[in-house]
Amino acid sequence: IGWNETNRRYPLKLQVIHEDGTVLMNIDAQVEAGRPPGLSPGSDLRSVLAVGAEANFPKPGGYELRAELDGQTRTASFRVHQSPPPQPSGGMGPTDFRIPPRA
Repeated sequence: IGWNETNRRYPLKLQVIHEDGTVLMNIDAQVEAGRPPGLSPGSDLRSVLAVGAEANFPKPGGYELRAELDGQTRTASFRVHQSPPPQPSGGMGPTDFRIPPRA
């Protein structure tokens, strides 16, 4: 973020999109980066954004996270794989474990 772009609000749009075009998540927000005290005039800043969300991916496949801020778009791609069903354990489970008494 450039020095002259600080202390202003910018619209932010985040989307998670499946490879078939289905939009899974759509977030509209505003972000603002301030100048920390003591920063040299004209310095550029790095701003980090964290978004807390609960997402349930309805199907496996390729997804894209798309972020649009101030007319610029950035993307990151990832894949979701289907988990295999849990397999029953053939032996003793944690609740079946017993320590034999000492003789």
